[in-house]
Amino acid sequence: MAAVVELRARFDEANNIIWARQLEEAGVHVVYGLVGYKIHAKLCLVIRRDADAIRSYIHLGTGNYNPTTARIYTDVGLFTCRPDFAEDVASLFNLLTGICQFQGMRKIAGRSLRVA
Repeated sequence: MAAVVELRARFDEANNIIWARQLEEAGVHVVYGLVGYKIHAKLCLVIRRDADAIRSYIHLGTGNYNPTTARIYTDVGLFTCRPDFAEDVASLFNLLTGICQFQGMRKIAGRSLRVA
């Protein structure tokens, strides 16, 4: 498992450090973003073996995964297992975790996105 935790989160840096430590203690590979960039993405990628195939499930959202602010703000989310969306999210996670070279995106960026 891997998680990207943004330490430059306005008003929430201390909580994010606590969350990152708890995730690491649970065995999660925690990445702290990219130097010089602020990561402001709300995505979750779950890869699982279903009865008929290995499938990727993703959630893309506008809001934080926070039960307190969820009661205040209206947010939009997309939950899908469409392979083209899942490939984009996997590519982004691979970039952020340094697993492999970024492959670009076809769906979630709205146009082809490449990082030099």
